[in-house]
Amino acid sequence: MTDLLISSIFLAADAPAQQPQGDSTMMLVVPIVAMLAFYYFIIIRPESGMRKKRAELLGGLKKNDPVVTIHGIYGSIANISPDSDEVTLKVDDNTRIRMRKSAIEGLVVSKDASASKPA
Repeated sequence: MTDLLISSIFLAADAPAQQPQGDSTMMLVVPIVAMLAFYYFIIIRPESGMRKKRAELLGGLKKNDPVVTIHGIYGSIANISPDSDEVTLKVDDNTRIRMRKSAIEGLVVSKDASASKPA
């Protein structure tokens, strides 16, 4: 009895496992596709939206807009060069700074304007 059991175990171990080829391929492809979809929806898509919003912001800048730079300097736009990527900020009465448009982080929203907007 034990000889029969042992011989059947050895025969089963020697026989190659017969698995359908399609299942193993799908088991490899599905996780890769899931990871790529996750990467697209978590990383790529939100970043492209932020990039688009920033391009709209920089393209819509006009004279006397209150802005803040990436380095935390507050000022208003004194001059925008339409043919180049240069902006002149008025920081104080007699202080002007020339910089690139890409150094502007965003518009400054006053507390009064945000409080008066309906929710």
